[in-house]
Amino acid sequence: MTNLLLILFLNFFSAPSTYMRIPLEFSEEIPTLQVEIQGKPYSLILDLGVDCEFALKKDVLDNLPEKERIGTHTIISLEGEETTSTKYLFQSIRLKNGEIIHTIVEEDNKEFPDNVSGRIGRNILQTYNLFIDFSKSLLVVLKNFDDLKMEGYSIKDFRAIPFEITRWGAVFTIETDFGSKRFFINTHAPSAIRNPGKTESQKVTTSKFKIGSIELGKTNLDIAEISPLLDDIDGYLGIDFFKNHAIFFDYQNKKALLHFKANFP
Repeated sequence: MTNLLLILFLNFFSAPSTYMRIPLEFSEEIPTLQVEIQGKPYSLILDLGVDCEFALKKDVLDNLPEKERIGTHTIISLEGEETTSTKYLFQSIRLKNGEIIHTIVEEDNKEFPDNVSGRIGRNILQTYNLFIDFSKSLLVVLKNFDDLKMEGYSIKDFRAIPFEITRWGAVFTIETDFGSKRFFINTHAPSAIRNPGKTESQKVTTSKFKIGSIELGKTNLDIAEISPLLDDIDGYLGIDFFKNHAIFFDYQNKKALLHFKANFP
């Protein structure tokens, strides 16, 4: 509840015609976007798999004086390890074409490419409707699904697929050769699955990959190191999935629409 009270988008977002087009770049195959904090530009990873609003490297945080320490946040990694980080309140972070005020930024101890300063997580983005298409290096925050016509998409080429909101964000139940599996979104890594057959290989292939009524066919997946303590997920949809399949998320109504024209009847 606290996060919802603290997150406030300016008039750009509150107007009925809400629409923000955020261009993405790829650093070592990882999607990044540009932000401005206290007058300085930074490149952040788009990471919908992480439970935070924003996270910055310690050395970056140390050089941003205008912040208020407000506590700590503990997260559990895929390996089952708990990590506690310090949280700060920032008065403003500016995205291209928009501004976020009064947002929470955490210290991030993960290793990133030299040109990346941290990441933007799902806690701030899933408050709004999102459209992701990595093949076009595109992230759109929007109010109405029909607005995608402005990007040249045909609305009839989308099909609804179900998901649920969990502690991992949006989770899809997907039918595979290995049974029904639960995948969350992780835009910081290739698509992967918990080892389904005790294989020593680093990758597996499933000929069946069905989300709702949509059969996506043969899909290659990395083997993910997921702790058995995390028994409510089996894998994640990653960078390669979003390069092949554009998708619209309506988080408030727990509805997603997948653009996959080739396999539609």
